[in-house]
Formats: sequence, C-alpha cells, structure tokens
Amino acid sequence: YFSEEIYDDFYPGKGSTYPDLHGTVGILFEQATVLGHARENDNGVLEFSEAIRNQVLTSFSSLEAAISLRPELLELQREFARDTAKLAAQDKVRAYVFGDDGDPARAWAFLDMLVRHHIEVRPLKAKLSANSQTFEPGSAWVILTNQAQYRLLHEMFVQRTAFEDNIFYDVSAWNLPLAFNLPFADLDAVPETGDMMSATPDFPPGALIGGHSDYAYLIDWTGYYAPRALRRLQQAGVLVKGLTDAPIEIVSADGTHAKLSPGAVLVPVGIQAEKAGLIRDIVDTIVREDAVKVYGCGTGLTPAGADFGSRSFVKLDLPKVALVTGQGAEAQEIGAAWHVLDQRLGLAPTLLDLAQLGKADLARYNVIMFADGVYADAVSAKSVAALKEWVHRGGTLILTGRATEWAAKKELAALEFTSIKPESDKKTAKDEGPKTEPVERQPYGTGVDREALNLVSGAIFSALIDTTHPLGFGFNGDHVAFCRANKLFLKPTQSPYETPAVYTANPLRSGYASEANQKLIANSAAVVALTSGQGVVVAMPDDPNFRGFWYGGNRVFFNALFYGRAIKPIRSGDSD
Repeated sequence: YFSEEIYDDFYPGKGSTYPDLHGTVGILFEQATVLGHARENDNGVLEFSEAIRNQVLTSFSSLEAAISLRPELLELQREFARDTAKLAAQDKVRAYVFGDDGDPARAWAFLDMLVRHHIEVRPLKAKLSANSQTFEPGSAWVILTNQAQYRLLHEMFVQRTAFEDNIFYDVSAWNLPLAFNLPFADLDAVPETGDMMSATPDFPPGALIGGHSDYAYLIDWTGYYAPRALRRLQQAGVLVKGLTDAPIEIVSADGTHAKLSPGAVLVPVGIQAEKAGLIRDIVDTIVREDAVKVYGCGTGLTPAGADFGSRSFVKLDLPKVALVTGQGAEAQEIGAAWHVLDQRLGLAPTLLDLAQLGKADLARYNVIMFADGVYADAVSAKSVAALKEWVHRGGTLILTGRATEWAAKKELAALEFTSIKPESDKKTAKDEGPKTEPVERQPYGTGVDREALNLVSGAIFSALIDTTHPLGFGFNGDHVAFCRANKLFLKPTQSPYETPAVYTANPLRSGYASEANQKLIANSAAVVALTSGQGVVVAMPDDPNFRGFWYGGNRVFFNALFYGRAIKPIRSGDSD
C-alpha cells in the first residue's frame, strides 16, 4: 500500500473528501483491477479471488475500526460542530442569495440538492439588488451562513482563486451556482426573508396559456426541460418546427400577449388534425411534468416578428444520437452525456464502439459525439472519410476536449489552436544567440511539481454566448460558465458568425489557473460551429455536461442535438 502521495483532499465532490464536510472520516481504498482470473504486474500475479478478498477485508476492517474508535469519533463530531459554529461566526458573508433567472426547473434542481443536504433555505421576501443583479421575491432564495451545514454551504458558494498549494490531483473549483448557471451574490447583511423551508418545494408546474387549440401551440424554449417536451412530441410522430430568427410577439387564444425568443417550438395542429387529440394529451403532460410555458394560439399572424408560416420556423427532427465509446474514449465524459440524455431528456443514445465504427451504418444517426479522448489512429482513414460525407449530408458532429484536436488533424473540421511554452521552458537570458541557447537548469526532483503548476485542473471560467445563434437558444442571459480541465486553447474562427461562445477577457471565476493560462483562455473560443454541406461540426474544448451535474452547460449540448441542423452558413453579401 501507499499513502499521502497522489490524491489530495481538496475537491469536495470526491467520495473521500465529501465526508470531511460532515464531521466524519473519509478514507479512499483502491484495489488494482484484474480484468480476468489473473493478471501479471510488476509485483507478480494478481488473482481475481485476491482482489475480492481485499475488498471484503477492507469493509470489515473499516466497520471494526469504527466500533473500536466510537468514543473518538463521537468526540470528533462534537468538536466539528463547535468549530463549525466558530467559523460561521467569523465569516464576513452573512448570507447568500440566488435566483432562478427565468428557468424555475433548473433552480428547483439546485434547491432540491440544498434541502436534501439539510441546508436551511428561506424565500426572499423583498426585492434585493446585489452584485449588479436584481433578485425578486417568488423567484429568489436566501441561505444564512450561520447554520450547522456552514462548511458544506461555504464550499458550494465560495469563489476561490488563490491557494496555499497550487498543485491539484483533480478539480480545483466546486461552485455550484456557477455550475447551474444561476445568478447569485454574497451578502454582508441578512435581508428580509420568509420562514425556513422544511422540505423541497414541489416541482414547478408549467402553464397552458390560452387553453387548448385546434390551430397551433407554441412552447417557450427557455425552460431546462423544454428539450424533453420537444422530444415527447417528436417521438410521437408529431410535426414540430423551431423559431430560428428574431424574437416574436404572439397573442394566445385568450388574448394574452407574450414575447418568445428564438428556439420557441411551434406545434401546428390544423395541418395534422388527425393528431389533434394526441397533441392535446402530450401538451397536458408537458405542462404537468416539464415546467415550461405552452401557448394555445388561434391565429398564425403575430403582432411583431415572423408569422407562423414564415421560413423562420424550420422543421425539427428527433435526434438519433450515437456516442462513440471504446478504447481511447474518455468513459467519464461519455457517461455524463449518456446520463443527461437518458435521465433528463428520456432520449436513449446508441453506444457506438470505436472498433465497430468502420462497419456501422452512419445513416442511422443524425448526431454523433466524439467526447474527450485519445483517438490517434484508432479511426481508419475510411471511417474518417465516411464521417466527412455523413456531416456533408446533414449530420451534426459534436466534438469535445482532445477530440477537437484529433478532428483538426484529420481535417474533419478547420479548427485552430493556440499554445504557449510553460514557464519552466522559457529562457532566463536575452535572446542574443541561436535558438539552441539552453534554458535554465532546474532540479530534476522538482520537475513534476513545477510542471503541475502549468496545468488547468478543473477551474471554472466565464464565457459570453450569442443568444441569437442556435447553440445559444434558450439562455436568459449572455453569460455561461464552463469547467475546464485541459490546456486546449481553441481560436475563434475567421468568420464572425461561427464562434457562438467566447471566453471573457477576465474569464477565471473559481479555481486555479496560472496567469499564462488565464491569458490564453481569455477571448478564446468556448464553442465553435462550422458548417459543412448540409451539416455542422460543433467543437468545444470543455465538457458541457461535466460529470453530469453541470446544468448550465447542458443547454449548449441540448441545442446542438435539437438545433444543430438549423445552423446554416452566413456568407458576406448574402441577401437571403
């Protein structure tokens, strides 16, 4: 065995660190994988039976230790509670406030997480302005820092960018409001609040405005589960269209005026009258289960913006998704995408193994995702050519992480990257001679730690997103946060229309990144969308579904699935 070498105790999301925030002891045991009955390694032969025996012994020894150390563990909990109270009293932040930014479903998921962790939450009672943001009663909540779960609460909300030790095994930031892309602020005084919530509130209901219609419905795209609502209709064989142009103003059947942004889904009923009953039932389900607004309309004429018959509404097809898996693909990232699709959208993707890619009928899919991974020559030249042709015929190819570099090398997408030498490689003397001048010598024993300072280990960065681009549909603001754990610096495209999201000039929100890396990330591309024939390649250096809990980034992923084919090239001088 070994200890105190590789794994730090920093990231609260790890199983061995999370208990530390609850007054308990977190211990990590790892057993070497056998992958069969026996496996040779540097220490000899490891048998499967031995691995099982170690797991059983570890479990029983942990139970035995907990029983024998009962007095010490109970005292640890008492001391933890006393110290937590002292820390809370010393904190200058007296409360946190957060709001739902117009998407109650995403805020509900965050509230549910807080309440399940016994964090005391209270509804905001009076309008509040903080950190250049406005929070309204009915859609904002307050959390007092003076409470038993102060330590966990602090880690959820803290934005830490300076550290005593800048070398991390894993993630260096864990700010959950940023992960959920929710507005929030620190407060130095407790605002007026209602009573503490004793349980998670009911899932927010949707609304049917204007009642049922025999003409058409419009579904607002800003809700987190709007893509699930769209999927319900598509899987039932209902014709649906999406608004891809400027916002429109509509009048529902009861006279209610509403302004809907691009991404709004049109469900024509009159031209598929045989499905009117089916559509009515699905609309009822959407309103009850998906927390979105649905408008029943009696006319396709709008007071402002495109009418329902406009070409601004394009037909939306059900995503038929293949996630590329197997040797080289990052299983964790694929797992996050699979989880989000299956659990939140009810959409079952195909897991397409790299070994079978060359034999697969790509025509069965209209979306293929290559997540972060080391693909090198794992994909044959024939398969690369087939992918190019598939995109050209209308497919949406999604690339994240190192798959973007691989795709650029294989000329699947014209992506460009920026790089810089790490600080340890820079010369310390002026360039006076040939380029072969040696760099300053460094102790070999310090190499690992020095190079680790050049990594980007799970820090959170802010990007600006174009809400008029199909990949930005449904965002209520122009900011979105991504968690990145790599040094891929994707250049914005030469076309002004193909980079729907760029990192801000000062992007670091939480976590560690060297000044050199911060400068490289600043103003670099967070999302690129390149059209090819009738299809599109969507490239992201970061995982929008990071570990399955990055609700804010999910929206970009969902848009790529449902609106990827709506992305069209814009050329200078085009008149239509």
